[in-house]
Amino acid sequence: MNSFNDIHQWLSQWQPAIAANFERRLVVVEGECEWQQHVAEVFYRYFNADNRQCFLWGEDQTFLTGTTKNYRHQLGCEYDLVIFSDPLFHPDAFSALSGTLKAGGILLWLKPEVQSPGIFMQRVMTKFIQDAHVIHLTSATLPIVSINTYVQ
Repeated sequence: MNSFNDIHQWLSQWQPAIAANFERRLVVVEGECEWQQHVAEVFYRYFNADNRQCFLWGEDQTFLTGTTKNYRHQLGCEYDLVIFSDPLFHPDAFSALSGTLKAGGILLWLKPEVQSPGIFMQRVMTKFIQDAHVIHLTSATLPIVSINTYVQ
C-alpha cells in the first residue's frame, strides 16, 4: 500500500498543475474501505492545510460530515475538494456536487466495492475508464506526474 507520504507527494506535484490550467478533475479511488479512507484523509489534510474549502459527502466514512439529504443546499457554493462516499451512488448528488468545484478542484469519489453492479453503474465506470482525464487510484499504483501531460 502506498504510504501517506507517497500519496501526499504525488498530490502536491499534480494538483498545482491542474490549478494552473484552471482544470477540475475526478479522482476515483478503488479498493478496500480502509485504503479509501486513507486516501481521503490525505486529500482532506492537503487541502485543509491551506484553509481551502472542502465538502465531505456520504455516510460510509467516519470523518465525513455531509448527508445524503443536503446536496441541494450546496448548489451555489464553491469547493476546492469534494469527497464523495455514497455506497448506493446517488447520481443527482454526484452531478450537483461536481458542479461546485472551483478551478483546480478535485472530486474524490470513494467508489464502493459492488459484487454485481447494475447497468447504470457499469456504464458510468466504462465512461470513466475511457476518459484519460479521470484519475484512478489503487493501493498498488499512483499515476505518473508529467509537467505538460498526465500519464497513467
